[in-house]
Amino acid sequence: QIIRSIQSDNPNELQFDWREELNHPAVSQYTAATPDRLGWFRDFNRDRAYAERVKPFNLLLEFYARRPDEMARQGLLKTSDKARRQPKPVSPYNRDPYRMLPRIRDRVTREPVEVEWLRTYAETLRGYHRHPEAKFLDGDYMDRGPTRRRHVLVKGIEDIGKEADKWDDEEPLSADNEFTISYGVSEIDRVPMLGVIRSVSKRRLARAAKVSTRSIPSEEEAAKKLSDTELRGLFEAASALAVEERKQGESDKGLLDWLAGQVEQRGLTAVAKELEYDPANLAKVVAGKRKLSEGLRRRLRLCLEPVR
Repeated sequence: QIIRSIQSDNPNELQFDWREELNHPAVSQYTAATPDRLGWFRDFNRDRAYAERVKPFNLLLEFYARRPDEMARQGLLKTSDKARRQPKPVSPYNRDPYRMLPRIRDRVTREPVEVEWLRTYAETLRGYHRHPEAKFLDGDYMDRGPTRRRHVLVKGIEDIGKEADKWDDEEPLSADNEFTISYGVSEIDRVPMLGVIRSVSKRRLARAAKVSTRSIPSEEEAAKKLSDTELRGLFEAASALAVEERKQGESDKGLLDWLAGQVEQRGLTAVAKELEYDPANLAKVVAGKRKLSEGLRRRLRLCLEPVR
């Protein structure tokens, strides 16, 4: 259906009328496998007999509630208090989840959740085909067509707790999206990070990072006095400048190769006259003894423009 949508006159919309099951309430299996997850049912378990509580490693079913504003527009909410809170519907596990519809409760308030409040599969998946794919280029929200591999530059290694495997947990169950424990930048990584910081101009780095040049370390001892946040901020700004300088260098190499070819074919004097540039200084640029000035760079690009 996604492929058919892309090939149609309306590629941003996806049809959901091709399977009757898509009109059923969306449901997923859920396990109370960690203390944090079990803690979400603290209010639900309060004053209940042990047999009726949600216990460690219990299997449950989670359903997906419509947003309060959606339910209010449809006249499903009768009080303003309900309109301010997102329901969190769950039910006991059953292989046939729809037998559990009468037993759905809000895991916080323990109140029954009406079937009309639940999202269908069609509503839950409505924007799925437009979901950004961060691992590839040309995979943003409204992009269409082939994607390209994204090359990853490792800027540093940060030690974190294993709670990172919960990054994909969703809001219907979670009250807190922060699952990682950071142990900061390792001492091993501070050395190469400092190397990147030293590789760029202090003055340019100070402007980019919005700090004074005095706060930019040159030695390891000075870098050790910086907090992880300060060091990471300088490193990220320096990395961006280094990439910018690399791209500028690649661009300049192309311009210099073209310039050297023109001088060889037409002669230094003729090329210098066309560029309105001093021949002696142009000879130094061609020989690599003088860097490209911004003015000469701009003139060379104008000369290349018709060729492009």
